Parts: sequence; structure tokens; C-alpha cells
Amino acid sequence: MTTLDSTLFPPSIFSSKIKVHKKLAADHARTAMQIYIAVVNELVKHMATHPSVTLLGHSRGGAIALLDAVFMVSHLPDWVFLQYIGYGLPRVGNQA
Repeated sequence: MTTLDSTLFPPSIFSSKIKVHKKLAADHARTAMQIYIAVVNELVKHMATHPSVTLLGHSRGGAIALLDAVFMVSHLPDWVFLQYIGYGLPRVGNQA
């Protein structure tokens, strides 16, 4: 277990008590910004409609999608509807 990456999850928002699986955190950190940029670009294209983002994943992909969802909640504006659906994912972190 390791703490959240402070460059992605600001310590002012996320407690240092939160621990995540080390390998899942590393996999998420590798792709988080590219996924975030792609999502923001699509939101800009579709501003006229009610903006929404659905993150979906199964197994390891579900765990990464969960970390992406937590990341995006803290980075996207409140008016964006964010939904997460995960199936059969491993335990991502501790209770915190």
C-alpha cells in the first residue's frame, strides 16, 4: 500500500491516511492525465448538452476507473455529472 500521488490528488483535499495498492496507483498515474485531457476535450465539444462522464471498468480496469473517478471529482467542475460503474474489481485501498 502507498499514499495517493500528491501531484494528482492534492493533499489539501485528500487525507494522507488514504492508502492504495501500489501497483494500481502506479498504473493510474501513468494514464491519468491523458484520460483527463481527453475527457475535458470531449466536454468542451459537447458543452451545449448536459455534460456527463461515465467511467466503466471490469476487474483491474474497474480499479483504475475508480481511481480516475476520484481524481476527476476533484478536478472537473461541479456542473459535470460524473458516474462510475465497476464490476469485479480488486480492493483498491484501505477504508480511509
